[in-house]
Amino acid sequence: MSTLLKRGKVTFTSAGYWTVPEGIYEVDVDAAGGGGGGGSPAASSTGGGGGGGSALRGIKVPVVPGQRLTIALGAGGLTGAYVDLTTPIAGSVGGSTTITDADGNVIFICKGGNGGA
Repeated sequence: MSTLLKRGKVTFTSAGYWTVPEGIYEVDVDAAGGGGGGGSPAASSTGGGGGGGSALRGIKVPVVPGQRLTIALGAGGLTGAYVDLTTPIAGSVGGSTTITDADGNVIFICKGGNGGA
């Protein structure tokens, strides 16, 4: 096994799949969940900002060589819908970033932020 592969880096900027290379039994994961959507305004106030998604760095995740993993990246939450001047609507929760094995088991999760009110 080459040293380069053991110290390699794989970056995902969109959802996808990754097959664990031979000789790899653990990966270090850096990830962020999607931020929550901002709340809609009412006549007496502005809408609240959405919460930031969680951020994790250097989390060790056990894997098996040849294992096919599904990577899902958490999207930002939606802004609360405007109803009228007296009814603010909260923004939606941001999506979680996850790694799932071939059996559908979530082996890593980085949660999204709450929606603003």
